[in-house]
Amino acid sequence: MIHRILGESPRAEADANVADVALLVAASAVLALASAAAAGLRFTHSCAFLGPVGGAVAFLGLINFYQRARLPENKRVFFMLNILMLYFVVSLILLVYQYAMALMPAYPVSDLIHDGDELVGFEWIKFSVYVHKVPYFSETLGFCYKNWMREIFVVVMVLTYRRKFDRLKEFSVAYIFTGMAAITVSGFLYSQSYDALAAYSTVGAHLPTGFTQEVFDKAERLRQGQDHTLDFSRLVGLVCFPSFHAGAAVLLATATRGMRWLWAPFLAFNVLVLLGTLTEGGHNLTDVIGGCLIAILAAGAAPAYLRWGLARRLMANGGLLRFGQRLAASRA
Repeated sequence: MIHRILGESPRAEADANVADVALLVAASAVLALASAAAAGLRFTHSCAFLGPVGGAVAFLGLINFYQRARLPENKRVFFMLNILMLYFVVSLILLVYQYAMALMPAYPVSDLIHDGDELVGFEWIKFSVYVHKVPYFSETLGFCYKNWMREIFVVVMVLTYRRKFDRLKEFSVAYIFTGMAAITVSGFLYSQSYDALAAYSTVGAHLPTGFTQEVFDKAERLRQGQDHTLDFSRLVGLVCFPSFHAGAAVLLATATRGMRWLWAPFLAFNVLVLLGTLTEGGHNLTDVIGGCLIAILAAGAAPAYLRWGLARRLMANGGLLRFGQRLAASRA
């Protein structure tokens, strides 16, 4: 209806919808690259990672181009492909930003995080031992925790198929807000989960596959300035406060709300992801609570950002074009 009133094609409307998300991705990329440059982050073996990721984005772009040429009225396909391409880019941005912020001077809060767990009566080792005792419980949590990123693709396809474009945009914006905010906080507040590390020397405890001695040592070397390398051939995930995994689980759990037969399975899966963030990811409960709170704030900010419509305003007023012209003139 809107595109008919404005005299626009469905394709143009879809492009405008994605533009606000794309602008946020671009701003996040600038922040991540600036942080990497300021921290002196070095990249090694980047072709081993960027090649497949770039190939996947290019493949999606080719499909998108073909769809635009052959089926220009297929709004759902355009929207889904654009969101998936942006998701690949966001994953790379968050990875670079996390390593860059890990090189920043930070205040140690490991003891405070541990005290926070004790304050609510949570003991990581006891919970880990309990999970390990229950048949198939640890395996279930591990499966959910390791597949949460694949769940994003499922959520994107489901929301696109159901034409929940506004909800998918809100989810995408909230996802970016959550990731960037959680990593920013971790750049100033440094935490290591000593309880999770102790599990490797505790009889009967479940071993957190996402938090090993290698992960611990990598984070320590980055913080102490002994290592400035992001090795794409050996990616080591950094466990930090607050937990981005927990925040993403909250967003994924609520993305399909109100959809008959869908919300309950997604909700159950992401509750298990939250529990797996403790046992598999090696996070403290305080990490998880912090990540959930950030996700809630991000979910509230996402609709406001989209109503602002900065990208659409810039395109309508030619602001992006004038900015590009000024940038080119300044380099000339």
